[in-house]
Amino acid sequence: MARSLIDIAASGADGQSVRTLLTCVAKVLGRAPSKLVVGDDASWARALQLAVFHGVSSIVYQGVILSKELSASCPPAMREWLRLQQAVVELSIAAQVNELDRIRAAFSAKGVESLTVKGVTLGALAYSPPHLRRSGDMDVLVRKSQYRTAAAELIALGYEPVVPDPVIEYAAVSTDEIEGLIETKTGLTFVGNQSPVDLHWTLDDFPDPSRRSWFPFSSGLDPEAALMAPAVVEFQSVELKTLQLEDLVLYLCFHGAKHSWSRLTWIADIAALSQKQTINWGVVYKKAVSTGSDRLVNVAVLLAVGLLGAKVPKDVLQKALDDLPARLASRLAAKTLFAGPKAMHTHVFRALAFRGAEAKKTYLTALVAKRITRRSRS
Repeated sequence: MARSLIDIAASGADGQSVRTLLTCVAKVLGRAPSKLVVGDDASWARALQLAVFHGVSSIVYQGVILSKELSASCPPAMREWLRLQQAVVELSIAAQVNELDRIRAAFSAKGVESLTVKGVTLGALAYSPPHLRRSGDMDVLVRKSQYRTAAAELIALGYEPVVPDPVIEYAAVSTDEIEGLIETKTGLTFVGNQSPVDLHWTLDDFPDPSRRSWFPFSSGLDPEAALMAPAVVEFQSVELKTLQLEDLVLYLCFHGAKHSWSRLTWIADIAALSQKQTINWGVVYKKAVSTGSDRLVNVAVLLAVGLLGAKVPKDVLQKALDDLPARLASRLAAKTLFAGPKAMHTHVFRALAFRGAEAKKTYLTALVAKRITRRSRS
């Protein structure tokens, strides 16, 4: 008999802690096991470390509150630690909402249309209460033609443009350099007093065709259409624009696959949206099929259902189960979720997730070429 995704995810040294963590999250977002799996003090301590790393400590706290068995099993000191963590998260999210509203107002004054991607808007759409979803960077989408104006406004608000740096995390970028970077990157990061702002002009990752081989398909989402017909969510009496529901689901599937589903919070987002919203999966699949990324949706469904008991329509689950490469990819993602993916695991996952021999060939050819280049330099 094939092992469940939970058994695969919990097959490592932290198995009991992983089961405790998944039980807490499933209690809130899906169908928790009829017999709750809880651990001893040491298992709880490791489970909470994993919860912080995977961005789900708020959901774990909610699970402990909802379940008498989980509450009784969780050591009092750890329950208190979770409560304090949640208080910090709520303060951080409140500050982000106010900052996003300030950025939106500054952009609007200059005629720049924008919307928030993921972050606090995803929390409002997917979670009850919205504070269950931790938010890191603030992702904002604008038109490419208005990118320079938006960047200038962020600088006027006190932000500094930067690019990732392997040594010092971020390296400063001059205003003169922004022009060239717009053509080779999907956006820049701006750091200030609040969380960093990732300012995007596209919903894809590689605008430079030479890099497309590393992820040879797009999200299929048109940023112009997203900006013209956004969804609007209200958070703390502040209205923020974001992606339409089905576009958001597809983007989350795309984003999770890009990172080989290496964080539980991304899987939890799919489960939470499936629980709170009525998703038109037909629309999601239609858009995904048009770009050959429907397998990415299948993998997301299998992970959300298999690990967290997400509630999806039977025909959607069956579609995912009928896709053998998606099943294999989901098992690999579950295996590496808590153990940490090695480079080869990422390559195998992507090769399985890509639909079509041409995409696989393009990816593997680029991989071999990159390794040859590295060896020749050394």
